[in-house]
Amino acid sequence: MHIKIYDFNKMNQKELKRTAKTCVDKILTGSFYKEPYKHLIVDNFLPDNLAQKCLERFPELNDEIWEHVSDKSIEVKSRTNWQSEFDIPDNIVDCVRILNSSLVLNSFSEIFGIK
Repeated sequence: MHIKIYDFNKMNQKELKRTAKTCVDKILTGSFYKEPYKHLIVDNFLPDNLAQKCLERFPELNDEIWEHVSDKSIEVKSRTNWQSEFDIPDNIVDCVRILNSSLVLNSFSEIFGIK
């Protein structure tokens, strides 16, 4: 007997697309400014439940997943040592997929005039 186990915390394709479309609407109606540099302000960009799930899954800064680099004359950087999208925690990878979707990227392209 084969039992299929679902993780109901992850978003399915339909939910990801619907969320991406909602983000696009917010991008296109956000507050765009050209000065002092081109930038966009979008309040409540992610749905509350997704933002909360990302927060819950986000590694603490002292977690071994982080690489810290410090150059006192420039900046302090912290980045993960994830090698691919398969290393990114559930829920956070949903957010990454939404932000990297053609729907969202094309809307940023339209707003900022970047091909």
